[in-house]
Amino acid sequence: MFITRWMYEAAIPFNVVTYPSFQPMIEVIGKYGVGMNGSTLHEVRVTNLKKELALTKDLMKDHMVEWGKNGCSIMLDGSIDRKERTLVNFLVNCSKETMFMQSIDASSMIKTGEKMFELLDKWVEQVGEENVIQVITDNHSSYVMIGFESVHVLHLVDGEKKAYVGYIYGGMNRAKDTIVRSFNGNEEKYKEIFNIIDKRWEIQLHRPLHAT
Repeated sequence: MFITRWMYEAAIPFNVVTYPSFQPMIEVIGKYGVGMNGSTLHEVRVTNLKKELALTKDLMKDHMVEWGKNGCSIMLDGSIDRKERTLVNFLVNCSKETMFMQSIDASSMIKTGEKMFELLDKWVEQVGEENVIQVITDNHSSYVMIGFESVHVLHLVDGEKKAYVGYIYGGMNRAKDTIVRSFNGNEEKYKEIFNIIDKRWEIQLHRPLHAT
């Protein structure tokens, strides 16, 4: 009763009792017995939080090795909460299992292809473009999907190992065609994305020798 009373006072969601970690916590408290001191505010906010962060990073190491060996899929799960915000969960799936990476409020980003493009570019870099086999999205993330081909081409341009120029030209054209079709030829909706592509292309490759 004391535990549930504390949950009511702290406004903790009731479903936390279904978490796999709940029962082990209760058992540890029971084994210690009377006189156990709870964690201090500093321990919760700093000391123990740093320990959990380090543990999480260690758990990710095996996943990252698997990404490099057999590749992985970026998964984007969009939803709308009670405040009408568009939330996008970023997950990475591989043969080991699916790992949650980040959740963001994409309410402002979902309206523009440019912002979603930049967001996906960041995530692909974080996972490693060479490791990403596919991007799986839902209907809320349509802008992300049309940007994936473009991100792939830009990483070919910027990567340490340069791909054959003719291959990159072909990929660039396919990416642009995909974007134009996705926006039904409405230039106002995709021109910012094209500006990003063209700017990086001009800096890295588009010279007389390369274009020949």
